[in-house]
Amino acid sequence: MSIAVGGLGIVSALGIGLRENLEALKAGRSGIKASPVLLETRHRLPVGELTVTNGELGQLLQLPSVEKISRTALLGAVAVKEALESSGLRIGEDLKADRIGLINATSVGGMDLSEDFYRKWMEDPENADAELCRMHDCAASTGFIASLLGIKGFCTTISTACSSSANSIMLAARLIEAGVLDAAVAGGCDALSRFTLNGFKSLGILSDEICRPFEEERKGLNLGEGAGFLLLCRKELLRKEALAWYAGGANANDAHHQTASSESGEGAFLCMEKALEDAGLKPADISYVNAHGTGTRNNDSSEYAALCRIFPDGLPAFSSTKNFTGHTLAAAGGIEAVFSVLSLRDGSRSHVMSNSFGFGGNCSSLIFSAKEKRRNEDAQERKPAEAYIELLLDDSGVSRDIKELVPDAGMRRRMGKLLRQAVGTAAELLGRSACVPDAIITATGLGCLADSEKFLQNIVRDSEELLNPTPFIQSTFNTVGGQIALMGRNHCYNLTYVDRGHSFEAALTDALLLVRENKARKLLLGAFDENIELSVEIMRRLGIAPQKEGSVFALLSAEKTENSIGRVRLRTCPKGMEKDGSILSPANAMKMEFDLLDVEWFG
Repeated sequence: MSIAVGGLGIVSALGIGLRENLEALKAGRSGIKASPVLLETRHRLPVGELTVTNGELGQLLQLPSVEKISRTALLGAVAVKEALESSGLRIGEDLKADRIGLINATSVGGMDLSEDFYRKWMEDPENADAELCRMHDCAASTGFIASLLGIKGFCTTISTACSSSANSIMLAARLIEAGVLDAAVAGGCDALSRFTLNGFKSLGILSDEICRPFEEERKGLNLGEGAGFLLLCRKELLRKEALAWYAGGANANDAHHQTASSESGEGAFLCMEKALEDAGLKPADISYVNAHGTGTRNNDSSEYAALCRIFPDGLPAFSSTKNFTGHTLAAAGGIEAVFSVLSLRDGSRSHVMSNSFGFGGNCSSLIFSAKEKRRNEDAQERKPAEAYIELLLDDSGVSRDIKELVPDAGMRRRMGKLLRQAVGTAAELLGRSACVPDAIITATGLGCLADSEKFLQNIVRDSEELLNPTPFIQSTFNTVGGQIALMGRNHCYNLTYVDRGHSFEAALTDALLLVRENKARKLLLGAFDENIELSVEIMRRLGIAPQKEGSVFALLSAEKTENSIGRVRLRTCPKGMEKDGSILSPANAMKMEFDLLDVEWFG
């Protein structure tokens, strides 16, 4: 099968749309401003901010009001709309609405509205408008975009920090190959917020000048905002020449530190190596690498070490474009995939690689080709997309010795309640099975809420100064998956889904695709969420039943064994995921009742 890049959509500090972004790149004009213009913050630091208001973005989308729509969702909708329009394919005519999906990625979600709510909550709790929190969770932006543009097929949301978009593009291609979708818009979106600006400042890695990736005098990174999406589709659906072809991709974990990269760049090396293998290419075939290149001393030296390892006979041309856009977090992989595809258009390049690395050691690489690149000729010979449940373990009524399960005292001290609970459940399951998984896939609706609230409280109480970075680090949605990998020094595939009540179903779907592709034989999957007093009150005001808290983990196997207790299978003719808006509950995950999957229990 050949997977075409049929359309592109982009919003960044360089402007709105392909034309404005390409003109700025060709002119060497950076979009990074000396300090924020629209974002209200005390910090005067360079940022890659799009100086277009939410109201103006709403006008482009013909929306009557945007007061309670997150900036992340608006940026994403503008880019997805362009990707669809530039493809020339129309939903309902060229594409069946239930056969095109949206694979979105975000790390910020609706934090821009949530932090406004929280500031008002600290001042006057009774009059703080809980409606501002309706778009807090990451899946809210995905649902908004899909509904606005009429996308009714498989939709989900990935949050693996700064590698999120690259992972969403990879998943989209795999869903098309598996026949779940005919086409998908994939990428990511993130907006600037006080939460992330202060978070990265607390880590001491923000530069006070325009970032200079890979230069000896580099001082750190600049944050940015934006959205980047690709429309991927089967070759047969194209109405015009493909812009490029998806050749391959891979994910691996650095398993070194929650925020810092290893000196050797092991995770970066592994994901590049596996991406080349997936694409059926050699290092010498790559003519350009769009590097992750944030501009921090640690990231750039680690990535450079990995590049030297993967290209021992000489480095191809490589550069980072973050000195034009800033680091757009979850959107980075999408924006830079768009740039990578554009770089193929002058005819001088054959295959380009795009790197994206995130917190939790999450590393991903994508490869695009100028000419048609056929993939997986043996697809018809593959086994069905199914796996066997070997163990299922939840934390209800269980008292675990966290000291025994997590021997590292320093790691334990930094863990919040949900992190201890989830990692403890995972550690016990892995101990019982004596298994080293070759995929770790986690699912959460709202993540580590207590850490998010703690950091928001510090921002308001301490006026954005002298903040503790620990709760910020743990607020990232893939922190549990990252900690599990770090504990076991496991460099395997590692993804996190944040899709409300469908999060665990999306994680299981991914697992079944990996088994189908012969890329995993033992897989660890987990679902987890927690409540805090504030979240319960917000849900009460919004008329939403509070979620059940806790964690549940499952061990899946590619083959049936004497220990198998059930089988999970991807439906031959899957339905779209019905978006009921429910929040993920580990109790719901235990029920194993899904839209896309069939579950059969043995005995």
